[in-house]
Amino acid sequence: MYLNSLTEDNQKYVAEIRWKREYERFNNCEQYSISLEREDNICEWRLCIKGNKETIYENWVFFLHIDLKNKYPFSPPRLKFMNEIIHPFINSEGEFYIQILEENWHPALTVEKIVPHILNFIDRFDDKLDNYPYENKKYSEMIKNNKDDFIKLVKESVLN
Repeated sequence: MYLNSLTEDNQKYVAEIRWKREYERFNNCEQYSISLEREDNICEWRLCIKGNKETIYENWVFFLHIDLKNKYPFSPPRLKFMNEIIHPFINSEGEFYIQILEENWHPALTVEKIVPHILNFIDRFDDKLDNYPYENKKYSEMIKNNKDDFIKLVKESVLN
């Protein structure tokens, strides 16, 4: 495998080039905004994305912390929601699971390419409500008992 043939210093060098190139390209995108968590650290980003139109999250703004330190792009970035999200599959710590960031990861993927997957994940709040790794029991129970109350809560909460 290519990663194993690189020294640790070479892996860092490749990663840093990739981080900078992605950041510059992503920073010119109108649909999302990205910034560095700290100006002196290119491997920790703050991503701001808007909820998809015509969904219950349409007027929501989501902030995610992106950590690229763990051998990215050879390993997936670590993402975590920074603001509280009313969602059955995002726990109170902002942790969530999507396959593309785990078993379906490939080094050719970029942060920009995974954003649509994150938005799609957010919109699918009533898919499989059992045995989800980061389940938020409060909201999953609400959906099971009264989905309309959950939808109303999400729509009202964006106004506050």
